[in-house]
Amino acid sequence: MSYICEFCNSEFSAKFNLTYHQKTAKYCLKLQGKERSYKCKKCNKELCDKRHLDTHEQKCISQEGRKHTITLFREKEQELKEFKIDTDKQIIILQHQLKSSNDTITLLREQISELQSRLENVAVQGVKKSTTTTNNIVNIENLTDEWLKTSSKNLTLDHIQRGPQGYAEFASQHSLKDRVKCVDFARRILQYKEDDAIIRDKKGKKLSKKFFQSIESQNKELVREAMDKITEEMDDKTPEELDRIMEKMTKFLDMNSTDIVENQELKDSFVKELCELL
Repeated sequence: MSYICEFCNSEFSAKFNLTYHQKTAKYCLKLQGKERSYKCKKCNKELCDKRHLDTHEQKCISQEGRKHTITLFREKEQELKEFKIDTDKQIIILQHQLKSSNDTITLLREQISELQSRLENVAVQGVKKSTTTTNNIVNIENLTDEWLKTSSKNLTLDHIQRGPQGYAEFASQHSLKDRVKCVDFARRILQYKEDDAIIRDKKGKKLSKKFFQSIESQNKELVREAMDKITEEMDDKTPEELDRIMEKMTKFLDMNSTDIVENQELKDSFVKELCELL
């Protein structure tokens, strides 16, 4: 048995289906003049059945909500893009810093390696020099006060003006030549003979004082002569020339007032320069 809708002629196998059709089918309701619609409050969509509306509203996102969600999504997307750009920049900076650090480490390692090689060479040379010196020190002549005093006559004003380097050059070429050996450059140990006894002088403290005592008189005499000569040159000079002369005079006044025997800084520098030359 079939049931036919009297409004739209649709056929159904059960009366229940016909009744449901006549109450819910939109086109049939329209033919009946009973067209009804249920509008979603969130998205304004129209549905012909209340149950459909209820089901729809449980899942529906309003137009405003959809727009808000899209806006949030786009904002997050933009934030992520900006974050990626900043991160990429930071990565580039860190990579540059890492490369710079690696270059610095490589350079420092090369410098360390070079310094180690130098130290090894110095150590080897020190051992060789020490052995050779020990063998030869026995054969050198005694370093006497008389010899030092006699040798001081070879001191020149040029030696004095060049300070520790000039004094060391004078000593290595005259008063201490072939009579003193540097047996340990790192510790500034000088070795020489006095009354046939071998003297091992650490940092050359004893020798430097003895040396400067031997040249003190000659040193002062040469400085005074230089000052007298400058004084004679002051006649009939222009102000500019006098300024230059006074500058020279000031230097010699400083030299004249320096106690070379007790000036420890001078003696230490002298020993250092002497060890370089011996």
